[in-house]
Amino acid sequence: MSDSKDQAVAERADEAATHEDAGEFQQLKSRLEQIAAAVDGDDVSLDEALDLYEEAVGLGLQAINLLDVDITAQEEQQARMLEEGADALVDAPADAAIDALSDAVPSAESLDEAPQLAPDAGTATDESALAGN
Repeated sequence: MSDSKDQAVAERADEAATHEDAGEFQQLKSRLEQIAAAVDGDDVSLDEALDLYEEAVGLGLQAINLLDVDITAQEEQQARMLEEGADALVDAPADAAIDALSDAVPSAESLDEAPQLAPDAGTATDESALAGN
C-alpha cells in the first residue's frame, strides 16, 4: 500500500514540475522572441546586440536544461510503468493461466467419450476382405 502511495505522490510531483517547467519554458521563449524582435530593429547598437546575443544564448541553455529534465522525468515514469507491469505479470497466479489452458484443451477422458465415426460402407476394414477382391 505504501508503494502505491509513494508512486502517486511522485507522479503528482512530476506533474507539478512539468507544469512549472512549461511555464518557465514559455517565459524563456517569450523573452527570446523579444530579443529577436529587438535585434531585427535598426535602432540597436552593436554593443546592445552583443549583450542581447549573450542573453539569448543563456536563455537557450536554460531551455535545453528544462527539456532535458522533462525528458528524464518521462523516461523515469515509463520505467516505473514498465516495472509495475512486469511485477503484475510476475505476481499473477500461475493457476489462473493453467485453468485457462485446461478449459481450452480437451482432456483425454472427454476424447474417449466423443462419438466415433463409423467406417464408410464401401471401405474394407480387414485383410480378408481385401484379399477377396
